[in-house]
Amino acid sequence: MNFVAICTTRLKVFLIRIPPLRERKEDIPLLVGYFVQNFAKQMQKKIDTIPAAVMKVLRAWEWPGNVRELENFIERAVILTRGRSLEAPLAELHKLSIDEPKRAAVKSRGYCSHRERNLQRATWQEWYR
Repeated sequence: MNFVAICTTRLKVFLIRIPPLRERKEDIPLLVGYFVQNFAKQMQKKIDTIPAAVMKVLRAWEWPGNVRELENFIERAVILTRGRSLEAPLAELHKLSIDEPKRAAVKSRGYCSHRERNLQRATWQEWYR
């Protein structure tokens, strides 16, 4: 068995469905606060303010990459912050929303990478045994 098949088998023991982050907008401020605190501590920075305008944009974003995307975004924001107030690169989110139709069009035609296809195949084979 390959790694994906082993993980899938072990995860089947008890299935927990967690809705995507876009359906749990109320979790975003808690996650942002946690990630800011964690990364600021790692980078030895003192960030004690998350501007309301930043939080509003973060709550409005759909987060297609879920919590991992939010975590990576906050890590970049902490890296870029020079003062005590979080400086989030919100323009990145705007750029992603402009580029999204291109990615969606490619996916809708059924294209996916060789690696994605192999992972899907392995998962399906294991799932339907």
